[in-house]
This record gives sequence, structure tokens and C-alpha cells, in this order.
Amino acid sequence: MTLILTPSASITEATEIAEASSSAARISLTALVNIANVLGVSVDSLIYDSVVHARPQLEREIQQIVDSRDDYELRVVKEVTHSVVDALRATNKSRQD
Repeated sequence: MTLILTPSASITEATEIAEASSSAARISLTALVNIANVLGVSVDSLIYDSVVHARPQLEREIQQIVDSRDDYELRVVKEVTHSVVDALRATNKSRQD
């Protein structure tokens, strides 16, 4: 896991993040909220490690990407997404064969 801390992150917050990411310490809910705030993400996005459970978060993030694009960028995002999905499906199909 790569950690990118903002300039406003304190040493305590950086330490909490490092300890939590290495599983060196049990983390309190308060510390987890602090970490999420420093990283600019929700607590949900930190604790869900299953794609099935993370789907709502993933959909929100994709929607944010789409919402912030102009018409040209949106067309490119659509084409790239389509290509990636086709490649993933081909890879999955070849694994099953």
C-alpha cells in the first residue's frame, strides 16, 4: 500500500496510518476516522476489502469521475472503459477454458 500524506497531516496521523497499514497496532474508531479524513476518503472505503461490499463506493467514485469530464473526455472514458471490460471478459473466458 502506498501512503500519500497531505502537507497538513500531523506526525500523529502519519504514525497512525503507518501502524494501521502494517497491522502493527489495533486501531480505534477515532483513529480510523482521522485516517480517513487525512486521506480524504470515507471510513467505508478503508474497511471494505471485498469488491462486492465495495460496489456502492466504487459506483460513487466512477460517477464522480464521469461528472467531472467534458464531452470529449467523457467519450474517451467510455471507449477506454469499453476496451478494458472487453479485455477483462476475454481474460476471464480464457481462464475458464
